[in-house]
Amino acid sequence: MAIIWSGRTRGGVEAHLEMLHVTSTYAGLLEGVPNARMNQRRIADSVEAAKSVFSSFWPVYLVAPGFDTRVYPLDDAVHKREAQYDELPAFRCIGHFISFQTRDAENHASALTIVWFQNQSPVQGIELQVGELDWFDHAREFCY
Repeated sequence: MAIIWSGRTRGGVEAHLEMLHVTSTYAGLLEGVPNARMNQRRIADSVEAAKSVFSSFWPVYLVAPGFDTRVYPLDDAVHKREAQYDELPAFRCIGHFISFQTRDAENHASALTIVWFQNQSPVQGIELQVGELDWFDHAREFCY
């Protein structure tokens, strides 16, 4: 099994990233800037996408994204002012993780699909912090 990345979760569970799907967070946004409603929709759509990219059999865990506040000019003849908007990180990442640790000795492994957002391209490195994740509260155990 090829491992893309590994991290240790709360409780010392070693989780291995075995599949990764990446898109630009605002892919398809042709004009304008994001707003709160659009951002919430992108986040909800990302969870739904995770279920279709990596089977809905696997539970999905969303790492709550941070936002960067941006400023843009409202530059017309009448109003010379600025407006602020919140922007999600540039990349939406959906990863399928596996661990060979289980609570039930009858099972062989456990798996979880995780959705997170990051500013740097995952090609340059994974920016996922799994240290606070309680793996066994979210992952599904299985037998091969």
